[in-house]
Amino acid sequence: MSKELAQALGEARKESSENLAQQFRLIFENQRAGSKEQNESLRAFGEVVRSTMQDLNALQREKFGQLTLRQDELVKNTEMRLEKNSGNCRRKASKNT
Repeated sequence: MSKELAQALGEARKESSENLAQQFRLIFENQRAGSKEQNESLRAFGEVVRSTMQDLNALQREKFGQLTLRQDELVKNTEMRLEKNSGNCRRKASKNT
C-alpha cells in the first residue's frame, strides 16, 4: 500500500507541477498580450499627437503669415500718413514764411 501511496503522491505532484506550469504560461501569455495592446495603444496615441502637432504647426504658419501681411499693411499705411503729415507741415511752414 505504501508503494501505491507513493505512486499516487508522485502523480499528484506531477499534476500539480504541470498545473502550476500551465498557470504560469497563461499568466505570461496574458502579460504579453497586454503588453502588445499597450504598445499599440501608445503607438496610436503617438500618431494622434504627431498629427495634431502637424496641424497646429500648419495653423501657426498660416496665422504668422497673415500677421506678417497685416503688419506690412500697417507699416505702409503709417508711412503714407507720415508722408502726408510731413507734406502738410511743409505747406504750413512755407505759408508762414
